[in-house]
Amino acid sequence: MIFKKMDWVKWSAISEILSSISILVTLIFLTMQFGQSNRATHATTRTAIWQISQMNTASLIEVPRIAVSMRKPEPLTLEEKTELFSWLSSFYGVREFVWLQYQDGVLDKSTFKTYLENVENQLVLPRVQSWWQKFGNGMYDPEFVKFVNRKFNKIAANPVRDKMSEWL
Repeated sequence: MIFKKMDWVKWSAISEILSSISILVTLIFLTMQFGQSNRATHATTRTAIWQISQMNTASLIEVPRIAVSMRKPEPLTLEEKTELFSWLSSFYGVREFVWLQYQDGVLDKSTFKTYLENVENQLVLPRVQSWWQKFGNGMYDPEFVKFVNRKFNKIAANPVRDKMSEWL
């Protein structure tokens, strides 16, 4: 009878060891799966942002007067205002999406910086600045608006801004 009890004790110990090993293997597997899933999410997000940005750029190629309207010194026609308003709304909407994805940890800092550099490039232009102050401030996530306003203030305080505006 004692032999049988020891037998059960041995089987119990072996069972616990095997159980521990299987739990460890499962945790390793789940960690690997999580890492792959995380990388896939990042790649999908970057791809989506790239596609949307390409569509934004394509619209400037298809309708070049939008880019001209940003720099045109004369007053804009209603059609030009509508095109420019729509394009800027889309442009900043994409940048807001990039900002939100970065805030949520879905985008890395390098990708974030790449897509947000264009915000400063656009805000150099007086017409874009005017659009942002009149409309952009109220159209987007309040924290994103603060982020853009910091960029705006940085540019507005920069004496090179006027030269850049003339050059672009």
